[in-house]
Amino acid sequence: MKRLLAALAVLGPTAVATAHPIQFGVADVDELGGGEVQLSLRFSGSEASPTPELALVLDGCEPLGPVRVEEDPPGNRRTQRVRCAGSLDGHRLRVEGLAGRDEEVAVVVRRRDGEVERGLLRADASTFAIAERPDVVTTLGRYGALGVEHILLGFDHLLFVLALLLLVRSRRTLLLTLTAFTLGHSVTLVCAAMGWLQVRAVPVEATIALSIVVLARELEVLRTRPDRTPGLGFRHPAPVAALFGLLHGLGFAGALREIGLPAGQLTAALFSFNVGVEVGQLLFVAAVAGLAWVLGERSRPLRTWTPRLIGGVAAYWFLVRVVELGT
Repeated sequence: MKRLLAALAVLGPTAVATAHPIQFGVADVDELGGGEVQLSLRFSGSEASPTPELALVLDGCEPLGPVRVEEDPPGNRRTQRVRCAGSLDGHRLRVEGLAGRDEEVAVVVRRRDGEVERGLLRADASTFAIAERPDVVTTLGRYGALGVEHILLGFDHLLFVLALLLLVRSRRTLLLTLTAFTLGHSVTLVCAAMGWLQVRAVPVEATIALSIVVLARELEVLRTRPDRTPGLGFRHPAPVAALFGLLHGLGFAGALREIGLPAGQLTAALFSFNVGVEVGQLLFVAAVAGLAWVLGERSRPLRTWTPRLIGGVAAYWFLVRVVELGT
């Protein structure tokens, strides 16, 4: 019944617009593993539906046995197992005998890893090409590049890293702090991308902006009130970076959900995206360090107004996102 409703959802507009009863079908393609695939074709809409005249064929695959016909009132279900060389990628599905008829067939392809692909067959489009999924190397390259692009265009994340660079005084501490930030956002990135943790995007983005404000304020206090006891960010930068990294990881995950993850290569995609984020982060750190080296003593005035600029921009983002949260 669920498959029948799915077919109605796909074909509903056509059925309403047609004067005579439409005979619709559902073609299921289930990948079983080891090259075996189960094909199932069901028609409904009329007791006279001529299912024996129609056959579901997956090109390039050999039948493992005869077609099994089962009653599925008001029509029949025809099921057959076939063996295909390699994966389903690129194979073409067709219904023999569909040409010149009114029947339309909703296609549902279920991969062994759970990925589902849908399509529609009819007389003027009688074949359906199953999508070719990229190999692991292609996935690594694509999602790695997306990770680099996201961090370099994610100005809130870059401002946070810049604040850490200004806050930390030694190279060793900076390395530990950046590593802690990486570990923090990696944890929540994986959890959110896998669906284990679901949080609304706007509150996360508002809190990320607030984390930048917190570091900017600490930088300003360090500069203007050296007599005061330094805050947690200065005294324990690595744990603070790890804590805030958990928030930033949720932001990365939101972007990754918009991009989409390949169901069969989740691990590769998550790994390469995270590596890409780290590469982009290191490129930014190197650019800032290079600029400071080129400017030399002339970079000192920058330390005066940079924390204020960081804090002002982040505060504006925070207010905008809070307003957006309330609308």
